[in-house]
Parts: sequence; C-alpha cells; structure tokens
Amino acid sequence: MPHIYRHIRLDKNEPFYVGIGLDDIPKRAYETKKRRSQWWNNIVNKYGYSVDILFENVTIDFAKEKEKEFISLYGRIDLGTGTLCNQTNGGDGINGWKANAENKINMSKAAKIRGTSMLNNPEVIAKRANSNRGKKRTPEQCERLAAWQRGVSKSKEFIDNMRKRMLSPESVEKSRNQINCKKVLCLNNNIIYRSCAEASRQLGISHSGVSMICTGRLESIKGYKFIHYKESK
Repeated sequence: MPHIYRHIRLDKNEPFYVGIGLDDIPKRAYETKKRRSQWWNNIVNKYGYSVDILFENVTIDFAKEKEKEFISLYGRIDLGTGTLCNQTNGGDGINGWKANAENKINMSKAAKIRGTSMLNNPEVIAKRANSNRGKKRTPEQCERLAAWQRGVSKSKEFIDNMRKRMLSPESVEKSRNQINCKKVLCLNNNIIYRSCAEASRQLGISHSGVSMICTGRLESIKGYKFIHYKESK
C-alpha cells in the first residue's frame, strides 16, 4: 500500500521534499540515488536530512491528494512560494512542472542524441519506412520533418551507407520501374530525365533537391535548375 513521506533538512529543521512511495514498506522514502533531482542532492549533501513518514497503508488516490495538499502547504522553491524542491504540484504526471534554462538545454541535447541514434539504427529506419509507405505527407509535415532533420547531425558512415543504398542496382532498378515517375527537364543541359532520382544519380546531386526545385521550394542546387517535363499530346 502507498505511503506519504517528507524530508527534513537538518540545518533549519524544515521540510524540503514531499513524496509518495508505492511499497508496503516505506522504502522509497529512504532512497537517495533513484530519481532524485540535483536540487534535492545539493541540499542533502550540504545539510543532511531526516525522513518523516506522514501516512502509511493508504489508497493511491488518498496519497495523491495528500501529496498535493502538502506541496501546496509548504510551497515550492522554484516558484518562490515555499521551501520544497519538488518541481511539480504533486498527484498525477508532471502537473505544474516548470522547466528552467538548464532543463531546457539538457532536454534539447537528449532529443538530438535520440534523433541521431534513430537515424543510425537499421531497425528504426526499416520500421519508419514500412509505417510511412504509401502515405502522402502534407506540405506542413514535410517542412516539420525537414526542419527536424536539419538539426540532427549525421555521421559520415551513415551518409556513406545511405548513398550506397541509393546507388545500389536494386534501388536504381526499382526507381526506374515505378509507374508514377515524373520526367524532369534540366534547364542547364536540356536533357530530359525519367525521374528526379534519375537526374540526381546522373548529375551527382541530391534527389530531394531536384524534387524541391521542380515544386518551386528551391531555386537551384549546385547551379542546376529543373522543371517537371510534360510531353505534348
């Protein structure tokens, strides 16, 4: 059954944290390493602390309500309302959590690391490809995806592997046999290519760049300009 506890800093003999434990034995109240904030650690390392068990063997709903009541009673340091280093209002989820500048920087770094690992993970790549196959993205979705990918650093190994896959005989043949290919005309050399992919392979430029030029989202790439070619009937 859940229990509710508070931590008391020894220098001022005042509460600085209120929490809930879900075990019958109030183990969580005495844990010092799992899921403790840096703020909590700073207080404990400098001043020491004691544990006060407020309620034992209560229902989870009762525990959540009491946690919110005590946090409201003692107030939060980050909001300037009291003495607690809690960063939420208690109860469910992260209600009332306020990210500071350091939190935002750390979350940004973690997101970039996750993004890089995803782009280099073959299983993730295959899963995303299968989930998106046959779906047509809106212009807004394309722009959001492009903006995200621009902010994720890609390793040289990843880029080389991607280029090898695109230039493999299987990929080339598959691209050539697609029934929905649109021919493109290169305005620099007046050559008509079967598709954007064919033009990118022949000229050694980005496939997406050729496509964006044809749709008017990009003016040129490496000096090349393209338009969709429509055969006269």
